[in-house]
Amino acid sequence: MRACLLIAAVLAAFSFASFAAASPSVCDRRDALVAYLGANHGERRVAAGIDGQGLLVEVFVGPEGGWSILLTRPNGTSCMVAAGQGWEFFGIAIGRET
Repeated sequence: MRACLLIAAVLAAFSFASFAAASPSVCDRRDALVAYLGANHGERRVAAGIDGQGLLVEVFVGPEGGWSILLTRPNGTSCMVAAGQGWEFFGIAIGRET
């Protein structure tokens, strides 16, 4: 299941890469954004991975389905590149079609 979440996070990051470049993102120190997501939205990290450019991609999900995707550079600067509602977890086995 973790591998599926990681794949989803990476795919989401690539999907939102053009969005992040075209629109302003909320950027700050990673610890500040993580604290904000936890305190204000009850979100916690459920998946993470490193992309081909060395960016840390993380998915945070709250108890009522709110979600955020953070990209963090090696220098510790993070940007929230996407957020929304209705996050769902699926138990998809890697290598199998759904």
